[in-house]
Amino acid sequence: MAMFSGTPSCVRIHLLAVANALMDFYAKCDDVKAAHRIFYVTDRRDLISWNSILDAFAGRSEAQFVHNHHRDIRDFL
Repeated sequence: MAMFSGTPSCVRIHLLAVANALMDFYAKCDDVKAAHRIFYVTDRRDLISWNSILDAFAGRSEAQFVHNHHRDIRDFL
């Protein structure tokens, strides 16, 4: 989220956990657009972030997201 810039790393990790939880929450509520918005504005992503957003799009059979972000995912791993 936009708040991440300039914050100590311990706070950033905590905020990342909140962002991941929100992505998962919105995905489970079938609001993939909101989950994607949080994913997009989060400046730092981890394996949980990628898993949450991929799960959200996979649950809606939207392979286009995975195709569009294949290089980003590969670079992350």
